[in-house]
Amino acid sequence: MMSELEKEIKERITSYAWDVVEGKILACQNIILACKRFIAFLQRDDMYFDIEEVEKTIRFFGKFKHFTGQYNHHSFTLQEWQKFMISGIYGFKWKKDDTRVTRTFILSVSRKQGKTSCISIMAIKALLEENNAQVIVAANSASQASILFKMASSYLKSLGGKVDKLFRRFRDRIMFDKTDSVMRVVSADASRLDGLNCNFAVVDEISQAPNSDVYDVLESSMGSRQQPLMCCCTTRSNNQSGFYKELEQSGIDVMRGLKQDDSVFCLVYTLDDGDDCEDEEVWKKCSPNLGISVSEDFYRQQITKMKNNPSQTTAIMTKVFNVWTSTSNVWIPSSYIVQNMENISDDSFKDKTLYLSFDLASTSDLTCLTAMYENDGKFYFKNWYFLPTDTLKTSTNKDKYKTWHRQGFLTLTPGNVTDYDYVFNQIQKLHELSDGIQRISFDSWNSTDFSIRLTEAGYNMQPYSQSIGSMNRPTKAIERLIMEGKNIIIDKNPITMFCFENAVPKPDYNDNIKIIKESYENKIDGVISIIMAYGGYQEENHYDGSLIDAITF
Repeated sequence: MMSELEKEIKERITSYAWDVVEGKILACQNIILACKRFIAFLQRDDMYFDIEEVEKTIRFFGKFKHFTGQYNHHSFTLQEWQKFMISGIYGFKWKKDDTRVTRTFILSVSRKQGKTSCISIMAIKALLEENNAQVIVAANSASQASILFKMASSYLKSLGGKVDKLFRRFRDRIMFDKTDSVMRVVSADASRLDGLNCNFAVVDEISQAPNSDVYDVLESSMGSRQQPLMCCCTTRSNNQSGFYKELEQSGIDVMRGLKQDDSVFCLVYTLDDGDDCEDEEVWKKCSPNLGISVSEDFYRQQITKMKNNPSQTTAIMTKVFNVWTSTSNVWIPSSYIVQNMENISDDSFKDKTLYLSFDLASTSDLTCLTAMYENDGKFYFKNWYFLPTDTLKTSTNKDKYKTWHRQGFLTLTPGNVTDYDYVFNQIQKLHELSDGIQRISFDSWNSTDFSIRLTEAGYNMQPYSQSIGSMNRPTKAIERLIMEGKNIIIDKNPITMFCFENAVPKPDYNDNIKIIKESYENKIDGVISIIMAYGGYQEENHYDGSLIDAITF
């Protein structure tokens, strides 16, 4: 049942969130999740939605006029998706102090969608919001940052002489003397950005940033502001090892519910896994302004260009369709994994027969323990991860590991090798919680001593071959369960999600497959352990008592 507040938002501002969720507007999974979260926020008791503030902001946009192209001299009219964006940024406020909920905004969308125009007017708004405002415009280069800055300057000029005179505009700054506020454009040299006190900062085209230095300095400068706003607007690039991809993924995980951070609002417009870029129906997913600021003919031309010049495929897929490009063949699209993830509590193991497996690190990397049980034809999997503390100093994944440890998803063990006592203790805990452990499957390589210890403790230890012949059957079964989305639940864990995203199928000539990784840092331990747990279940006998019912005396 729709609340009165929801009805009022739909009538006075936009129905975009509801239209997306109900399928009236075609959108990718990331946007659907953002819309569902938006609607869920409206039910929260600790925050409220300020309709008047959003309407005021929309009117503020309408005061400016475009200064180039077909809309030259036309008032800035926000589209429905842009009204939703404004609503998500400025609408939600905390009841305790009336400050904005959103402090970090991430916008990823294909080119020619008007993202820079929108953010430039948001920067002007921030310039006027408080005394001694400090608005910083940054990018990977001074020339890139100046694009957004010059847009803001031109939009101010469009207000007309009387209003424009209130601002003093220079090559690298705009002054608003009435509140002693300033907007500055800065270079990408983080070492020259100390001493800032931002209430609003934007990093344009952040996907091309080589590292997080500029972002970190700007974000840390906001500590004394009551309601700062950090904006990242970009189109994806082919820089998948850069800082931005991890930032975007973190924002997507928040929208998915894999991470908890109310202050983040993330909109990623892209094609879904499996979408055909030649299908004109899906273009709206990555191009919400299609037919307004960018034409269908432009997209058709880009498709033709890719066919005629395959070497341009990577650039077109990233810039026009906002898709990360990779040569890897990911096993299962991430959207299917998310749909099968739920939180599994330890209490759920009570009165269940468990099947365990573990994938032990050789010495100093990730170890995974998996517990699986079946209930009414549905399979439940939960992973626990362990890592030696010293690995945080050397691993290329050290930032991820630190984050996962803080979030409670990763257990650190002392020293430079994994202490298997922690794994042993978790197995003992599961034994005590459950109706018993039927079997523990393990890769015999590097597990001999630990498996002997568990055998002596009374557990049924069974080696599980990592050959393609042994791994094929459970791998295909897990794939089918996930793709069908009916009879499998995987515990919601960002490390497990990371492992699935790194999982690549390796087939043989008979179409058997096993899962591999393409590089050392692309961990798949959680996936391998899940497959072994299910493989162990497949190898056991499962008598359900039906024979007794069939016999009559």
